[in-house]
Amino acid sequence: MSEVKEQFDNLVSEGEELIITNRSGIKKAKKWSANVRDWLKENLPDSGLSEDVSMALPSFESTQSGRGLRPVDKKGVQRILGILLRAKKILPVLLSTEEKYEPTSNGITKVFVVHGHDEALKANVARLVERLGLEAVILHEQPNLGRTIIEKFSDHSNVAYALVLLTGDDVGGKVSESKDNQMLRARQNVIFELGYFVGKLGRNKVSAIYQDSVELPSDYQGIVFIPHDDRAAWELLVARELRDAGLPVDLNKI
Repeated sequence: MSEVKEQFDNLVSEGEELIITNRSGIKKAKKWSANVRDWLKENLPDSGLSEDVSMALPSFESTQSGRGLRPVDKKGVQRILGILLRAKKILPVLLSTEEKYEPTSNGITKVFVVHGHDEALKANVARLVERLGLEAVILHEQPNLGRTIIEKFSDHSNVAYALVLLTGDDVGGKVSESKDNQMLRARQNVIFELGYFVGKLGRNKVSAIYQDSVELPSDYQGIVFIPHDDRAAWELLVARELRDAGLPVDLNKI
């Protein structure tokens, strides 16, 4: 393992630890954020990612009582972690052996859209997929034909790519923590289907579009997390991922 990749993996692991545990406080989060910014500045000086980290730095309160991070601080860490993970698309050395692949869709142009309760985002993503000349597969729009949900899901999962929408439909946290520390989360079926498609298609053919306030699931390194924004910048990021996966996408159609 190269030194650069080892540093990157350590930063990702530390960021996930900050998000999913409550043992770390303000000082550690500040130090980690600064380390991410400095690593990006050193290894990807012209990417603009280090500047993005500087803009996304959470306003930690040094006077905060207690050891754990507030939900708003965890969201800041999550945002910076998402920026860090974009480096994998720029530095090939960060990819593990199984992630290096030849883009191909085998002629399949179907894109499965995994969604929660946000109907507007689901519709926007489906329209984008169709505008790019691909077929959006939304499970509840398919006929049941007497099948169970899992049978229906399995029958329609022969796709080239999966877009998973992480929207704030549930809340959750550790039982031992105060409800004030709970964060918005995607529905359980959405997380299940995310894992299903990672296993079926591979990590390079799955992307997650997440709302800013939603907690990112842990142990999904290698997945592309795309922040949803009101300026529709996410549409270009999604189109590029689909194109890079071998799908016939014309970016001029966005």
